[in-house]
Amino acid sequence: MNGNDLTRGAVAPQLIRYAVPLIAINALQALYSIVDLMIVGQFVGSTGIVAVTNAGQVVGFLSQIAIAMTVGGNVLVGRHFGSGQADERKASAGALCVFSLVLGVVFTFGLYALAGPMIRLLGAQESAEAVGYIRLSAIGFLPIFGYHALSAILRGVGESKGPFYCIMAASGANVLLDLLFVGGFGWGVYGAAIATVLAQGVAFLTILLVYALPKGSFYGLERRWLVWDGPRIWAIIRLSLPIAFQQAIIAVSWLYVLAVINGYGADVVAGYGISAKIRDFCQLLITAMMTATSSMIAQCLGAGDIPRTRQVLRTAMGLDIAMATITILLVEVAAPVLAGVFTQDTTVVRVAVTNLRIEIMGQWFFSIFYMYHALAIGAGHTLFVSINSFLNCIVVRISLLYFLGPLVGIIGIYWILMISTSVSILPALIYERSGIWKRSAVLG
Repeated sequence: MNGNDLTRGAVAPQLIRYAVPLIAINALQALYSIVDLMIVGQFVGSTGIVAVTNAGQVVGFLSQIAIAMTVGGNVLVGRHFGSGQADERKASAGALCVFSLVLGVVFTFGLYALAGPMIRLLGAQESAEAVGYIRLSAIGFLPIFGYHALSAILRGVGESKGPFYCIMAASGANVLLDLLFVGGFGWGVYGAAIATVLAQGVAFLTILLVYALPKGSFYGLERRWLVWDGPRIWAIIRLSLPIAFQQAIIAVSWLYVLAVINGYGADVVAGYGISAKIRDFCQLLITAMMTATSSMIAQCLGAGDIPRTRQVLRTAMGLDIAMATITILLVEVAAPVLAGVFTQDTTVVRVAVTNLRIEIMGQWFFSIFYMYHALAIGAGHTLFVSINSFLNCIVVRISLLYFLGPLVGIIGIYWILMISTSVSILPALIYERSGIWKRSAVLG
């Protein structure tokens, strides 16, 4: 059997081997926006940081939606791989590719047309730099969808190293192009956007030409599988849409946060933008473990192995909490150094450090409920994940900001952002204890 069968062998070593490339992938992908912000901050200044922060929030939001819309394909491929249904797996993979192509076109034109209104929704000044950054980034959504569709197919059969090497090549290209376009040619914010788009193209072409097409018959990339298969695409949508909705909920809540913070002035916005980049980078460790765990659980449930599914969850939870603890300790100590990498403005650095030292503690909460979410995703219960995210992002985070934000000031807002994530733990625990996920052991 080709691929990587995750239903056999010692859980901890296998999970770690599978997760490490995914952690590296997420870290390297995050470097796209981090490098943009760092180089823009050094060569353009705080005004460039504000433009990239506002525009990057919009682009990042839609990028997460793009990733989420491939989750259903990843789950289907993993479940069919675990149950040994080769033709079903290939048909699902082909349908995912066709569906992703259509979505890529829609997102490209939609984002280009709505760039200005999206910036205005954040309560930010509609600067030419921010709008231009978004419109240039829109061109990158075809390769974004293409890469993530192929990555989902590879991960579904247990292959995580190939996507890692592709992102590593793209990240290297992004750094070099950022330095060339922003530092060398003086293209400012526009240069950062162009560099990112070209790097995304590198990621897509590498995974397509080096990994996917050479084994196209195994992955389901032959012409007979690349068709608009309505029932399968609906199955992908049914599984992906709740995750996309979850990402939309998360993004809307953070867009609301940014709109609130925009009212505190440019220095606070710039400091928050730096802190958010560092915080999100750290959280990618937890997110990657969730992705690895959900893929492993999908295969185990496809094989009908409930005891191993429980073991995967327990092992992943322990590893995730340990990673979160180490991350928090390191960031608390190194916060001034980390913030100083982005800018020499002492006021902006001070704001970033204050925000970061408070919000980073929320990683403990994420490390717990994200693993329960991995169980739900692997079981195909993506709607639960969406509802639980709505609870902490909208019901709690936005409500607290709306009612208490004007009373507690900017420091109080930072504490609200950290504490609000904890409310998703109890519903996630109840879901796991209920055993509902066991009834998804065979995909219908």
